[in-house]
Amino acid sequence: MAHWVVLLVPLLLVGCASTRPAAGRFDARPLEAEIWLALGQSNMEEFARRAPRGTDHVEVQQFGHDPRFDIPVWTPLKRAGKFSAVAGEFAATLWRLRRRPVRIIVAAVGGSDLTCWERGGDCYEDQLGRVRAAGGSVVGVIWWQGETEAIIQDPAPIATYAMRLRCFFQMLRSDFNAPQMPVVMVGLQRYCEEMSGWGTRGSPGSCNEPSDWQTIRAAQQSVAATLPRVALVDVSGFTSGELHPIHQYPLIGRLLAEQAARFQ
Repeated sequence: MAHWVVLLVPLLLVGCASTRPAAGRFDARPLEAEIWLALGQSNMEEFARRAPRGTDHVEVQQFGHDPRFDIPVWTPLKRAGKFSAVAGEFAATLWRLRRRPVRIIVAAVGGSDLTCWERGGDCYEDQLGRVRAAGGSVVGVIWWQGETEAIIQDPAPIATYAMRLRCFFQMLRSDFNAPQMPVVMVGLQRYCEEMSGWGTRGSPGSCNEPSDWQTIRAAQQSVAATLPRVALVDVSGFTSGELHPIHQYPLIGRLLAEQAARFQ
């Protein structure tokens, strides 16, 4: 009598494993951090009173006018100590919006005019020079500057401000080899030299801005309207009227991040 042997082969184990990636294979790879620059004058430089939410996913460097507060190597924001309030809030918010680690380099100098940041200027050679030396692929810039020109009221730099600001942004793109790099700038805040009405800044009443304040603000708006991938965050409607609207820094940082997140 013939004897038959039946072999039962589990087909699910044959020819399937090689076409099916191991669980978590791609999720295990950490996302590369985006590197942003935060440039400008004192409002970009002012330190935060406390770290914002989301600091676990943000690393920072900082190059200002005072070397005591420089942060020359990548440092977690939660351990950075004195760091830009606006830039820190921006980076933490950008992480919350994109769920991608963020690195941000602050190079800000209080009282600096645009000439300082142009090629050959002190800020270009010093602060931006250290940024270039730090290396890395920069994906975007946030910018807050213009108060100095508006307060000094020298007609020559004011008349050419829009043209020079446009050239400066294009220079940054060239220097960092990123022709499509987005730039998000803060439009000049509300600033009241003198207050009438209740007599205190931030209170209802008339606001007497310097005569060239709105001229610089209009120049910024013109650049944002005519240069691709440049956006302006208008803060004039809610800022306090002080030169340094410190209580609005967290909101301004968040608004910059929301605008930045719209760029792909």
